[in-house]
Amino acid sequence: MSPPSHIPDAPASMPVAIPRAHRGAQASICFSVEIETTTPILGGAPTTRSIDETDIIRIPAIRGHLRFWWRALQVREQGSAETLYQDESRLWGKAADKTGAGRSVVEISVHSIRPGTIDRGTSAAEGPGAYALWPARPPREGGGAAPSRLKGVRFTLTIVVSSSDADLQAVRAALRAWVLFGGYGSRTRRGVGSLTVRGPDPASWLPKMDAEDDTGEELAVSLHALFSPRLFATPSAKTDYPSLQGATLLVGALERDGEAAWHTALSWLQRFRQAPVGRDPRPRGMPPGQSRWPEADKLRLLTNRTGHPPRYTDKTAAWPRADFGLPIVGRFKDRGEPRDFTLTWHDGKDQRDRMASPVIVKALPTRQGYRPCVLWLSRNHPPGQVIAIDTGTRNSPARFPAAFGSVGTAADHHQARKLHSPLAGKSSVKEAFLDWVRTHKDVVQVPL
Repeated sequence: MSPPSHIPDAPASMPVAIPRAHRGAQASICFSVEIETTTPILGGAPTTRSIDETDIIRIPAIRGHLRFWWRALQVREQGSAETLYQDESRLWGKAADKTGAGRSVVEISVHSIRPGTIDRGTSAAEGPGAYALWPARPPREGGGAAPSRLKGVRFTLTIVVSSSDADLQAVRAALRAWVLFGGYGSRTRRGVGSLTVRGPDPASWLPKMDAEDDTGEELAVSLHALFSPRLFATPSAKTDYPSLQGATLLVGALERDGEAAWHTALSWLQRFRQAPVGRDPRPRGMPPGQSRWPEADKLRLLTNRTGHPPRYTDKTAAWPRADFGLPIVGRFKDRGEPRDFTLTWHDGKDQRDRMASPVIVKALPTRQGYRPCVLWLSRNHPPGQVIAIDTGTRNSPARFPAAFGSVGTAADHHQARKLHSPLAGKSSVKEAFLDWVRTHKDVVQVPL
């Protein structure tokens, strides 16, 4: 059957269109912002080790990021998780449960997408950003590199809020926090997929910090104007979710572009965890030096597999690098050493697979340009303990539990000082890392 030659008129008996109704008879408020990525995008597709070549910027991914930063901005007292859940469900929606379902009053759309360039090789995972982009490398069991999108992806984000002005301001604040401190795709806490705002009105979204500001005071004032003084207010108690209340923000000198600022911030974390701070330095081209962190030696002692003479000699379990996030996967190279291992955690009931890092290293966009930054979010340690499991054994039992935040025994502290370890003389990994970053030229702590 051939298609009709014209579209017929609507029947005269059709009812008049009903204007769309909104919960609470609230008017819809719409705003748009043009966003561009300043570092490569890794992931962001429904399947791992892939990018979506059709739905380039996925609305569900953006919604997830905005919900995270909305939570991080909430002023909450300890023990108010149920109230937080109710507020979040009302604004962002929730899946159906015994109490019913909830439709979000926030609608998101993406258009005017400039897709940028796809990198299908390993260049991104081998350059200055390799410390963050290592998941793009070809896997050991075979297969190609994971594709990524180079910086320069641009899109217009439109948000409609059908609720009160207070909810509108809360959504705008979450979007600002996402642009400043988050990113799109995976590995955003290591600066991948960082963002900035383009267009005629960056002052509505980006803070100000001139090159002459050597105290961070101007940036603090600008951030408070964009959000409110509550943004980094000292909380009465830490929450169990990452929060900007009580967070610590360090920024470095103005850089020429977003990627350069990202590489600087990423190098701080890499050098602290690896050489020359976290490992003994070795000449270029030589294998990495021995770790100055205690985890490897603890595993040698606890498994009685000391193919490499341990420098830490106390057998008490301690896994301080868990404060940077879990899991941590390790491999010993020498014969007679422990088998491949994974550090993860147990909440008292179940073994958990992941604990997101509270540390964000990235390029902070400002009206003047980009600055490397470290943001350490405020958060309680989760319930339970850090554990080690044998990576190569299916259903490996949890072994060698240690408390979150433990940096070792008095003997471990003594050895740390001898080795010039990152933990020498420090009470926590957070204190050690932030103090070390502060020693760099032009790095200031923003007085929030």
